[in-house]
Amino acid sequence: MKKRLAIVAGCSLFLAAGAAQAAPNTPYFGAGLGLVKMNDSTLSDASGSIDVGFDNGLGLIASAGYSFDAARVELEFGYRKNDLDSFSALGVSVPGSGDLTSKSLMANVYYDFTPKEQWSPFVGAGFGMARVDVDNAAIVGIPIGDADDTVFAWQLMAGIGYRVSNNTVLDLSYRYFATADPDFSGIKAEYGSHNLFAGLRFSF
Repeated sequence: MKKRLAIVAGCSLFLAAGAAQAAPNTPYFGAGLGLVKMNDSTLSDASGSIDVGFDNGLGLIASAGYSFDAARVELEFGYRKNDLDSFSALGVSVPGSGDLTSKSLMANVYYDFTPKEQWSPFVGAGFGMARVDVDNAAIVGIPIGDADDTVFAWQLMAGIGYRVSNNTVLDLSYRYFATADPDFSGIKAEYGSHNLFAGLRFSF
């Protein structure tokens, strides 16, 4: 259901981008730093399931795109990292350790509501691919190995931009970033995260 909503939102924003193309193209690039709060993930296979908890982590993004007056389209590279915190099953939780990282390449589209004003709220959606890696995973200090998978990824964004100068915008945004379920050698996992980012966009 979430994936269907993301697709509908993305299609609507792409239509808005097409309607705004009468304005001259303005290329830009951007970068951002943020907080990543992972949803708990359920690992499951034929033998059962176990829940994994994570510490809050760090996210980095870099993008390049074009602005069409109220609409923007861009390519974005993203990096997110969270430490594994706990493993839980049957009401019992034990300490865990290791790293969960994702590297994503996304095609995004945004709609800026008041692009000519100093403050401009915006919404956006994106689709792409992500490589999800688990490294040095361990349960109560007992190693359980590494794993990775490359899967479809999507995100929904909302935020506000503040125009610092004619060619520089500071933005604050919330993002929900998620992927299709990674498959780690027959073990299905889940990846969904809430993100708060601060970034700068430079047009030229």
